[in-house]
Amino acid sequence: MKLIDRVARDYRGIDGGAVEEYVIAADGMQAAGGIYGLFGEAIVFQSRFMHPGSDDGSLYEASARCQRDLAKVLRKKYGATILRQRMGLPAEVLLRNPKKRERFHSLVTDLGEMMAQVGIDHPFTVLEDITGTLLDYNKLGPGTFCHVDELTQHRLVDKGSRGSMFYTADGHGYLRRENDNVEWIITRQPENLVLRHLYGPENNSFGQLIQTHNFRPAVEEAEAARNAASSVVIPLKNLRLSGDGAEYRSLVIRTADGYIATADGFQEANEDEHRAIDRLGFTPEYLQLLRDSNIKETRILVLHPDYVRENTQRGQSLWRASLLGNFDSSSFSAGGYDVYSHDRLRGVRQGEALSAAPKISDVPPAPSEINEEQFQAILTANRNITSPQDWPKLEAELRKSYGRLS
Repeated sequence: MKLIDRVARDYRGIDGGAVEEYVIAADGMQAAGGIYGLFGEAIVFQSRFMHPGSDDGSLYEASARCQRDLAKVLRKKYGATILRQRMGLPAEVLLRNPKKRERFHSLVTDLGEMMAQVGIDHPFTVLEDITGTLLDYNKLGPGTFCHVDELTQHRLVDKGSRGSMFYTADGHGYLRRENDNVEWIITRQPENLVLRHLYGPENNSFGQLIQTHNFRPAVEEAEAARNAASSVVIPLKNLRLSGDGAEYRSLVIRTADGYIATADGFQEANEDEHRAIDRLGFTPEYLQLLRDSNIKETRILVLHPDYVRENTQRGQSLWRASLLGNFDSSSFSAGGYDVYSHDRLRGVRQGEALSAAPKISDVPPAPSEINEEQFQAILTANRNITSPQDWPKLEAELRKSYGRLS
């Protein structure tokens, strides 16, 4: 039976030609009703939606109900959460249960075939959370490592991610200009110099962050990252930063209205503060979520300009990793160096065919394995911050995680 005939059969009393027009047009949730009606075990239209004369008989209402049913079934049957939709169809889905990956892959394949039959080109990305150090970045497909603004949007619908800490794909450089002003460079994944040099034998960012807390790229490379079209450059002197630490300062944001803490109380964010807040995903919707969770203030941690000046010469830069805190802290760090901590990384698992296309095409794949020197650096860093009684258990976990059981 042809796809359209099956859709028309499900929509009792609706002309087949009209249904075909809806499906091919892919007009938002109305088209979604026809597509989801063919999900087999996953989604089946209940007859009360389709009966002529029923209060729930409209195509719009039926498709909306199908979306809710689909979200429920994906969550219960496959351990998956819809993170983002486009045209009423899933665009990003988080797969929480790796044991069900093969079964879910079959479902995604079937959905893709159904959409192709009616001429709908709909990329479908399936994300997973990987727990590990920043070196586990190599377990994610090229260009799929999530940025902080993507993760904050995920948290609007994914309650499970609110209690976890995430490494993010954003790059953070602090450049000391010739006039001694310090610029904060926020990059996307392709220009993230920490990730670019994470596995390299020369000028290795992982080792530098562990040993000295700062990664120091070549001047020319840092300048190129700064000048990339996707990078945001903010003079730190234009941010009204709070705190009295020698290394860090914070941009403190009131969740009630997005105002910034200043020496004169909370005030409306200025242009550069807005640019930082917007780039890092602290949207009004995310601030509302924090507020609803009884979080009155959130903060973005950056390096103190004086710290940068004390640790660089003019024209040089320091680079750090980034970490989105859980709702206990609700903060975002643009100055992380503890890249050996076991937190989460979100993206498409390396080698998986569950994504129609990588999100970024110009990011080369990371090496699939870490070398022995890098593994020993992880052991040393963790041993230095772990009590003697807890170290044997943690060492065993690290060796298991990195496939070094002998």
